[in-house]
Amino acid sequence: MTAIVDLVEMSGGAVVEPAPTVFDAEDHEHNPVMDLAVATDATLVVSNDTDLTALGPWRGCLPILRPRDFAVRMVTTRRNR
Repeated sequence: MTAIVDLVEMSGGAVVEPAPTVFDAEDHEHNPVMDLAVATDATLVVSNDTDLTALGPWRGCLPILRPRDFAVRMVTTRRNR
């Protein structure tokens, strides 16, 4: 974990440990993921977890995409520039 934190900090990022504020996911393990999305004002979440992607769009506005769908979206966006 230390190596990941070092890499994040060297790249100009930061480690965020949000306070628990999300309690509405059926699988309690998904709540911290959504806490992080809220704390960082995420525009989307990318996950290969079927239960997590089933939540999307979360609260009606936050897309939760599978990695393949995210990649397709990014390729399409770059082509349309």
